[in-house]
Amino acid sequence: MIPASATSVASNLVGPSYSASARIAALSGNPNRETVGATVRSPTQAQIDEARKHFAYVMFASFCALLLGAGAAYAAGMATTGAAIKQAAKPVT
Repeated sequence: MIPASATSVASNLVGPSYSASARIAALSGNPNRETVGATVRSPTQAQIDEARKHFAYVMFASFCALLLGAGAAYAAGMATTGAAIKQAAKPVT
C-alpha cells in the first residue's frame, strides 16, 4: 500500500461530518486577517448560515443512521437468540 492510498482511505473514513465542520471552520475564521494583495473575500453571513445548516443536516443524518444500525443489531440479536433457544431445547439423539 502506498502512502497516498492510505491517506485517501483514512480521509474516506472520517465521513461527511468532518468536511462539513471543516467548511464551517474555514468560513467562520478570522475575517480581518488579510494580507497585502489578497484576493480572497470574506464569506457572507448567508454562506456561513448555509454551512451551519449543512452541518446540522449531516449530524441529523448521522443520528438516523445510528438509530437504524441499533435497530438492525437489536433485531438480529433477537432473531438469533430465538433460534439458539430452539436449538438448545431440542433433545440430543
